[in-house]
Amino acid sequence: MTPSRPGLRRRAAGFAASADGGIAILFALAAIPLLGAVGAALDYSRAASARSVMALAADSAALAAANEAKRRIEAGESDATALPAGAAVGIEAYKGIVRPGISTADPTLDVTHAGMLISATVTAKGVSPNVFAAFLPSRTSELGITATAATSLTPFVDVSLLVDVSGSMAIGADAAAIARLQSALGCAFACHDGAPVKGTSMDAYQWAVSQGIPLRTQVVNAGIAEFLDWLGQQPKTTTFNRVGIYSFSDALIQTATYSSNMTLTKGNLPQTTNAASEFTAATHFNEIMPLFTQTIGPAGDGSSRSQPKKLVIIATDGVQDPNRTWTKNPPLRAQVAPFDPAQCKALKDAGVSVGVIHTAYVPLTWDWGYNLTLGQPSQIGGPGTRADDVAPQLKACASPGLYQVASSTMIAQAFQTIFSTFALTRYTQ
Repeated sequence: MTPSRPGLRRRAAGFAASADGGIAILFALAAIPLLGAVGAALDYSRAASARSVMALAADSAALAAANEAKRRIEAGESDATALPAGAAVGIEAYKGIVRPGISTADPTLDVTHAGMLISATVTAKGVSPNVFAAFLPSRTSELGITATAATSLTPFVDVSLLVDVSGSMAIGADAAAIARLQSALGCAFACHDGAPVKGTSMDAYQWAVSQGIPLRTQVVNAGIAEFLDWLGQQPKTTTFNRVGIYSFSDALIQTATYSSNMTLTKGNLPQTTNAASEFTAATHFNEIMPLFTQTIGPAGDGSSRSQPKKLVIIATDGVQDPNRTWTKNPPLRAQVAPFDPAQCKALKDAGVSVGVIHTAYVPLTWDWGYNLTLGQPSQIGGPGTRADDVAPQLKACASPGLYQVASSTMIAQAFQTIFSTFALTRYTQ
């Protein structure tokens, strides 16, 4: 039997009047905003996830665009075609990551080239549907993202090797070689002076070479040759790197013109100066540096072959001397002294990076000439001898991080370390 309408009213009133019935009604009313809050949280989470995907896609697109433009420009393509091509690659990279339904349109991608820098900026907009739209002011959440990436073009670099070929570089390369020369010739120096020795037609230098006694000038040249082989194997060297070689003693001589052909350059290594008189084969670093600085010229930004960045690597024992008459002219002995680092300042002021490979002296405390020159007290206020002044003076000549002390077996490694440090610094600026 169906209850009458008055009966239904009485039952409903009774339900509402009971404690259990009141709680049920309150829960039903509270569930409406609670469900809305849960739904909004789910929609927010969905939108946040979509935005993360868009951010990843935009980052990847910017990087892909910048790298593609760089590849094309370094291959010789003009900005007019390389930059749009980079943008097209970036857009495809973006579309390959963003899932369907998130983005409403392709992103905008702006690729620019200024100096050595390629930059790409991605701007993207998208939407994320709101499943619980009835509880929110919009049926979609608007999303926006911007990402930028930049990469440096590989710079053009001219490397100038300035190699000391003065008489002192014909000293034995290490303590063992010095001992052999001392035993055979009564002198640690194998000077290329033309005077025959040991009953032969060879002078001391030629005789030492014939006997396989390693001399400092030889190990420096061997190190240069090994460095050139290494550099020739580096990516892009034939396009971006050139090497020229200069030697110095009492004069500055260019032995190898600038070339990216490292085999050709290796065939023009410096030769030891012939010390045929007391006025040749001296070490006139302070005198030749102004001419060398003028010859090298200021560094460019590396953006073209005509505007290369520049690195000078000086290989030397670091000791200046006027000529060999100091042996009988005591006032000249004070001029047998470390290089003046101020002579490197003009190069560095012109934007040239200066590396120094210090082929340090083995102390010759038994030699009277050594004791009267490098064995004398410091000339720069140091606690040791003039020989101890050489390292800080050469380090002051070098650009930060480009000073190396090299034993006879580490010359090539020293060249490589200086070049690699220079490349890391300059390529990432």
